[in-house]
Amino acid sequence: MNHDDGKLLNNQDLLEKRVHRIFRELEISETSESKAMAELEPLKTDKPETYLHSLRCAASGYKIIEALLTELGVDNPNAGFLGSLLHDTGKIDVPKEILEKKELTKKDRDVIKKHPLYTYRRLHNKFRLSSLMGLKHHNGKKESYPSKEEIAKLTHNEPTTLLNLSCRLDPIDSIADVYDSLLMRKNNKYRMIPPRKSRKYMLREIPAYEELINLLYKKKVLGGNYVALLGLRRL
Repeated sequence: MNHDDGKLLNNQDLLEKRVHRIFRELEISETSESKAMAELEPLKTDKPETYLHSLRCAASGYKIIEALLTELGVDNPNAGFLGSLLHDTGKIDVPKEILEKKELTKKDRDVIKKHPLYTYRRLHNKFRLSSLMGLKHHNGKKESYPSKEEIAKLTHNEPTTLLNLSCRLDPIDSIADVYDSLLMRKNNKYRMIPPRKSRKYMLREIPAYEELINLLYKKKVLGGNYVALLGLRRL
């Protein structure tokens, strides 16, 4: 990734403008937009790297679900976009000093692994479908958490139709999350992989969604310039 692209991908104002434009493109109400962005405000204030990650995932999640509407059997990209935007709100409850570490210990990772549960609890009474997507966004991955038993216990009273829809949408924020982490993070798990070399790492990290991942590369949604995928060059 060149220096100029790196600056664009970490430009908070530009990313916020792009996310705002997607809200308008999807005709999501200004009230819903304000409520969603308010959920991210503590990250914006205290954990800016996670905030920027959330904005990038929202922009990429929008393009990913647009490319997979037929395969996932959903009518529009709105829920996938919102779920990708809000999937990491549970990291508000993870200590900042752990999130900012470049070298994570097993104890650190165990703490971070609780964030999908926190996301679910934070969002459940406000963005119910997004809360389910956030709860399960690590479930298709090689290192899957929380456990299926924990998820079943938390969600046993959820309407079947909502659970079924969330299952169809689960790949969106999982793929967007890992793709951004591979390209943008540098710690003892991720090493800022160039997009053109990312496919094998994506397949390794999210084996449950191999077919969809390969399709996204075939359609050239993934694997190209990340700035272009996020729609930042047009702003």
